[in-house]
Amino acid sequence: MLSVQMEQQVNLKFLVKLGRTFIEAYAVLKELYGNTIVFRGHESSKQQLSWSSIQRTLTEDLETKRVDAKFVPRTMTDNQKECRVETCRALKQQLETDRDFLSKVITGDE
Repeated sequence: MLSVQMEQQVNLKFLVKLGRTFIEAYAVLKELYGNTIVFRGHESSKQQLSWSSIQRTLTEDLETKRVDAKFVPRTMTDNQKECRVETCRALKQQLETDRDFLSKVITGDE
C-alpha cells in the first residue's frame, strides 16, 4: 500500500500528464487532501513567480550568492561533457517551443 506522500506524488504526476498546470493540480490535491497535504514545494508557483525573478531578486537586490553549489566534476570525459551540452540545448529548445514546459517538470529526492 502506498504511503500518503507517495499517493499524493502519484496523483500530482497523473494530473500534470493530463495537461494540468502545477497550480491547477495543487488545487485539486488540496481539495482532496485538505490540510493533510504532505509535500511542499513550488511555493513560488502559487504566487506566479518565476524561478528567474526569484534568482534575480536574491542575487541582485539582496546581494546574496549561492554557497552550496554543485560543480561538474573535472573527471568527465569530453563525450560526457558534450552529452550534457546537447541535453541543455534540447531542454532550452523545448522551453522556447512550450513556455509551460517547466510547470510540467516533477522532481523528487526519493
